[in-house]
Amino acid sequence: MKENKRVVLHQHICSRLTKTYRDKNSDYGNSFVKVREEFPNAILIRLSDKLNRLKTFRYCNYSKDGFGNEITVIKPCYLDEGTRSYLIWARACEAAEKHYFWMLEYGCTPQEARAVLPNSLKTEIIMTANLREWRHFLKVRTAKNAHPQIRELAVPLLRELQELLPTIFDDIVL
Repeated sequence: MKENKRVVLHQHICSRLTKTYRDKNSDYGNSFVKVREEFPNAILIRLSDKLNRLKTFRYCNYSKDGFGNEITVIKPCYLDEGTRSYLIWARACEAAEKHYFWMLEYGCTPQEARAVLPNSLKTEIIMTANLREWRHFLKVRTAKNAHPQIRELAVPLLRELQELLPTIFDDIVL
């Protein structure tokens, strides 16, 4: 009986998604005709909220249920190794890692324990968008006043797209 309810729920969700897709294509054009690219990259959790603001993008945030026996962090591009700021950041990451594993030991789920992890935690995402959405993302996130870490992701992406599709992306100036 439970299986039938799941099938009915799945069919309902698929029907709603299909309607949303048709409505969007009616308003904005057929997205399957447009070129779609997927770019898996490492990105900081803090930056994923900036990507969330671009509601037309579709992306998946891949996280494992656990990290094995260590977490992976990405050093912010604006911290130089050996400086006082870097050492404070590194110690904070180590402390967060220790507290994460303690929370797991005391019965928290990985999802609950993640609340103590740093913004510098490595997260892999896949973003998919049409060309218009990529252009907007790249104009906003390669701008000089964009956050340095999103620029660190967006600038190489823009350069790659300018090589692949120059007529579409060459007018975006760094």
